[in-house]
Amino acid sequence: QIRSRAEWLVSSGVVESGSRPKERSTNIGAFLLRQPDYFSVPTAKCKDVFRWLLSIGLTKRKAAGGISSEPSVLNQPIDQLSLRSQFFLSVLGGTLPELCNVPHMLTCDLAKVPMLRHAYCLSNGLEVKPTELLVKGDATFVQIIERDLEELNAFEQEGKHLSFFQGSAM
Repeated sequence: QIRSRAEWLVSSGVVESGSRPKERSTNIGAFLLRQPDYFSVPTAKCKDVFRWLLSIGLTKRKAAGGISSEPSVLNQPIDQLSLRSQFFLSVLGGTLPELCNVPHMLTCDLAKVPMLRHAYCLSNGLEVKPTELLVKGDATFVQIIERDLEELNAFEQEGKHLSFFQGSAM
């Protein structure tokens, strides 16, 4: 069963097969370091997530690349993946190629990262690219928008971002 699961990683394109067996083992090992509980995720769940990525319009290569770069996507319920992708594509106005550049959008805390940052920017009249909303770290984000971290933190503490989206259909 372990060999079969490792083979799925290669056959789906999540890890590169490599030209030699040792290279293939190294690639699988690198993936397992990023997703140590991979073997506890049911095979059907892995395949469902892969199919879902294809269903939103990603190519097989892009879907595999998304899992490879953000392996915890395999642990996410499909409804949460759908919610996060729709928020990125419909609310933030992002595109599928942009989503591929920020695959952590599918696993991040929706309220603490994209909702907070988007509401903050809209409230302050700031135009920011969807991918810039998803840079890792608030300190990096406030540098991009040229604002103060304390101001963003105060906005979050007041819960303005949650009331901003309250009642909206995502």
